[in-house]
Amino acid sequence: MHGDVDKEVSTRDFLIFKKGTEAPHAAFRGSTDKLFSEFKMFGEDWSFNARSVFGHKAIKDMEYYKKMRADFNTAVLKEKPQHISGYSKGANNAFDFGEEHSIPTTTFNPFASGNTITKDFKMPHKVFRTTDDWASTWLGFKKIPKNMEINSVHSLEENVNPGAVHNMSNFTDGEFSGK
Repeated sequence: MHGDVDKEVSTRDFLIFKKGTEAPHAAFRGSTDKLFSEFKMFGEDWSFNARSVFGHKAIKDMEYYKKMRADFNTAVLKEKPQHISGYSKGANNAFDFGEEHSIPTTTFNPFASGNTITKDFKMPHKVFRTTDDWASTWLGFKKIPKNMEINSVHSLEENVNPGAVHNMSNFTDGEFSGK
């Protein structure tokens, strides 16, 4: 992704990028793993992940999800992103909001829960996953949902361990410093 972040509508859960006259792009983050420094966010993220295993209906009544959804709807009205990306937990959000707003997505090592493994899609969703990724394992064991393209790649040599196979760094060229 490239461009400037629209700080007016971006939140801690997603960013809206704009570059010149190009169509805006939305990007959803994955879960934090910083238990002590981001305790509240950690709790919200992992509560969301646990409940999302059972699908969209299990998360839609969470205050956290309601706020994120309202914030994203505001961003869509203002910026009209033409593409959404997401990593891990953020991939589930990309799938949901892409379907809701008819926006195609590209996701990386999605946390493949009930949202992603039990239904077909109306919008195109391109998935990239590492072959040993624990979070997206279910996508390797079922018929590929309608309008979902799954691309599997090997983890980087330095990331061949149970935690690192899920890292976002498996998909970037070194300019990205996060997991």
